Amino acid sequence: MISKVRELRSRQGYNKATNSAAMQDEMSHHELPRSIHTLRNGKAPGPDGNMNEKTKHLRPKARATLLQIIHCSWKQGQVQTVWKESTIFPIPKKGNDRKEPQSSRPIRLLSCIGKLMEKIINYRLRSNLEQKSILSPTRTGFRQRRSTEQQLTYFTQSVEK
Repeated sequence: MISKVRELRSRQGYNKATNSAAMQDEMSHHELPRSIHTLRNGKAPGPDGNMNEKTKHLRPKARATLLQIIHCSWKQGQVQTVWKESTIFPIPKKGNDRKEPQSSRPIRLLSCIGKLMEKIINYRLRSNLEQKSILSPTRTGFRQRRSTEQQLTYFTQSVEK
């Protein structure tokens, strides 16, 4: 089973993307501010109590320490336990009996710092995949400057042939 997974990963470019120097480099001081800038204000904090607004106003020394913590976590391949914890709240659906469990949907509140780390890693991985042209040009989901219209154009062109 494990050999099958490795085979699939190598065929899909997984090893090329994650084993490259760009993925192993230390996290730079420009990665943190770029990711902090994308954090949205007014979001509820997770169990750790940290809010995005507080993270956005960290002083340079505190940002450097935070980047160091995130980088150590990245290098060790381990996520801080508090960043993985969540608080779940049931939000009632409109027009249903609030006493019934089926009439609500769960909302998970995650750590804002954990989400920040995910943003940094996600940006790094996506950039690496794009630079190395590992993803197929026809794969447009969740990619910048790609759209459903492009997929429809590819589909229409393939049907017309």
